[in-house]
Amino acid sequence: MKEWILERALETDSHQECIGLLELILLGLLLVVVVMEEVEEEFELEMMNSCYGSVAQLHFAVTN
Repeated sequence: MKEWILERALETDSHQECIGLLELILLGLLLVVVVMEEVEEEFELEMMNSCYGSVAQLHFAVTN
């Protein structure tokens, strides 16, 4: 009986380690997603500023 309890305890420890590793992997993936969203947002802002700047230059050239 003691051996069976010991085996179950070891299996539980092994599962807990596995769950801890999965949590760490999920946190890493979440961090990647958040960083990618920030980079994408920054890129979109730069593109909009670039487009608006080009339109303003074109408008200035046409009106003058």
